[in-house]
Amino acid sequence: MHVKRPTNSDAMTNIEGSTTEDLQKLRDDIDAELRRRAVKQRAEARKQIMEIAKNHEIDLAELASAKSAARYRNPDNQFDVWTGKGRQPKWVKAHLANGRTLADLEIA
Repeated sequence: MHVKRPTNSDAMTNIEGSTTEDLQKLRDDIDAELRRRAVKQRAEARKQIMEIAKNHEIDLAELASAKSAARYRNPDNQFDVWTGKGRQPKWVKAHLANGRTLADLEIA
């Protein structure tokens, strides 16, 4: 059985003649459908990732646990390090505000 899909003009006519409650219900239905599709797409992406990893003998657990190495160290406190990713720590901002460069902080 073939179901005729409404055209954009049909949908607009239906929307314009709808009550606020009907429109809210439609919005809720659309939001639920979008969430359902997003879950389905993520599941499919995970499946593809697993397949690619298996084909290339990549251990996903090892890959996921890999941390970024620290690239910068606070000269005033050797335990303050930063990978260079994300927000700059206060000590990096202070260093740069004093006219110095990130190169001064690089870990050799």
